[in-house]
Amino acid sequence: MLALAIDWLLHELNQVLTDPSGAGPAVVGGNVAQFDADTADPPLTNKVILSLVNLEEEKTLRNQLPYEEVLRGGERTIEYQAPPAFLNAYLLVSASHGNYRNALRLLGDVVLFFQRRPVFVARNSPGFVLPEGLADARLIVELYSLSFEQINHLWGSLGGKQLPFVLYKCRLLRLEPTQAPLTRKPILQIKTNNAIGEFASPQTAEAIATARQKATGSDTDLSEFLEG
Repeated sequence: MLALAIDWLLHELNQVLTDPSGAGPAVVGGNVAQFDADTADPPLTNKVILSLVNLEEEKTLRNQLPYEEVLRGGERTIEYQAPPAFLNAYLLVSASHGNYRNALRLLGDVVLFFQRRPVFVARNSPGFVLPEGLADARLIVELYSLSFEQINHLWGSLGGKQLPFVLYKCRLLRLEPTQAPLTRKPILQIKTNNAIGEFASPQTAEAIATARQKATGSDTDLSEFLEG
């Protein structure tokens, strides 16, 4: 779902943004720290670059049970599986154009695009085909502002070369385990074994038998039983 979300946003952005040079898509996904590297694939120069800079767990959806009771063929079973992880992605949108005016224009177009369309679902993205099982996927993109100190830390971690940029928080990404769940029959009844003496030492078994005899006696004094 993580890579799919990036591809989804890239597809939608490239429907409305045009590369000034006409060479390929206007928006590409990649590590902005490598925007001037010859080895970057795809090339990141003179592009709007969409980069993942942080992932955050959605804490409100953390407490989920690792099992689910299902009914298959009239029989109740318990399926054990790690619960899905719900994440928020922080996406950095940078413009690496040598022409500063083009960089600002395209960055402004990105801001206007997400301002008009902050929610992405299958029905408003007819040109992007979602995989089977993700037809109900939903992305919500919102502008995320940083302080000057945070900006300094962010670009320092990316190599120090700051580009015109805007940061967005994209939620909600759902990552699910791919392995088949472990299936077991449910526990319907619990039986206890009162014959503790059978598994105890002879001394303990004798003490238990004596205590039972006192407890069941008709003329037993409760205080005597507790003290003895």
